[in-house]
Amino acid sequence: MTKAEANAERIFKTAAHFAASASLLDAECARLLSAAQGPVDLPFLIPARVCIAFSVELYLKCLGLLETGTVPRTHSLKVLYSRLSTTSRAAIAQRFEELMGASPSAQAMKAKFPDVSFAIDDVLAIVSTVFEEWRYAYEDQAGSAYGLRELSEAVRERIDDVQAAV
Repeated sequence: MTKAEANAERIFKTAAHFAASASLLDAECARLLSAAQGPVDLPFLIPARVCIAFSVELYLKCLGLLETGTVPRTHSLKVLYSRLSTTSRAAIAQRFEELMGASPSAQAMKAKFPDVSFAIDDVLAIVSTVFEEWRYAYEDQAGSAYGLRELSEAVRERIDDVQAAV
């Protein structure tokens, strides 16, 4: 195993841990919502968004490392995605659209906001800096974070495909 492959493996595992943490936090939010009789505080919502955004960043860095041998020092999901191969971007975009189409929460959002775009480039433009912004949500600068779970899964699946082809 090369040094780059070993680093990619460590990055992948860390990304998976953050994605799993986000899932646990989301499950607790869902439990609190289902038990609520009125307005409810969701103390795990922001940490869940930060965790899933960081998982996307790490998965993108892992894939970039596998493809190019380097990892850029940025948190920008848009920049990290743009540095991937055309083949990887196309595969991720296709899978992302499939996942968004099958997501009940994405469909509920589309019903409420019919003009919202689920095209990967549009979503990346909106969520590119979620990890940075939501860490400081107390400063009232947190923006939208939709599509991050699906993006995390799409990139993880692409990594699986790339590794299976080796």
